[in-house]
Amino acid sequence: MKRIIIQAGGDGKRWENYLCVKKHFIEIEGEILIERIVRQVKKYTNDIHIVGSDEKYKIEGCNLLIPHQDPKWKDCSIFKSSEFLWSNESETILMAGDAYYTDKAIDLTFNHELDWRWVARLSPSSFTGCEYKETFALSFKKNMNKIISNYIDEIIEKQIMRLSNYHLMAKLANKEINDIEGCTDIEELKNYPNIAHIDDWTEDFDYPHDFERWKERRKEK
Repeated sequence: MKRIIIQAGGDGKRWENYLCVKKHFIEIEGEILIERIVRQVKKYTNDIHIVGSDEKYKIEGCNLLIPHQDPKWKDCSIFKSSEFLWSNESETILMAGDAYYTDKAIDLTFNHELDWRWVARLSPSSFTGCEYKETFALSFKKNMNKIISNYIDEIIEKQIMRLSNYHLMAKLANKEINDIEGCTDIEELKNYPNIAHIDDWTEDFDYPHDFERWKERRKEK
């Protein structure tokens, strides 16, 4: 059975308590965002874990992990805080807890036979109007656990503070990245076999304006 880890343990500084709720609990199309993700993944598995900052993240049918954060992990805490939960029996799927996933994005995440797959948008979105790239979900078989763990440790040892997801993506794809801060080289991975580039209504809501722009454009279309 696939193991799902929904990552919702960040500090949410960029969201700034907009609408007086954490971004994982915004209502979108009649559902609470994180509850929507749980509903979508329950079609595939019941082994669901949520990494959340407090008991408010406890959702029926899911295991809650309130994470330990080691300062040296920096941006890699999104991986390290739940590493001990990675499945040793089948497949692990790490999913952003502040993202709206279309059914297509969920299908790309769950239905493949690759050792690993990253569902991401590696260019600006023609749907949502977001100008920056996003990573949404990383799935990997048990044989990749140690490889990915070692790559993450390398990133930590190099004291890379930001964009650890793109550094990890580049390592998995065996690509040298010259402009990881600007991520311009990352766009070249659109056609890499293990990366599912998606440009639809799937979106990560980091800032309030991401959410408001998404809603406005959704109305228009």
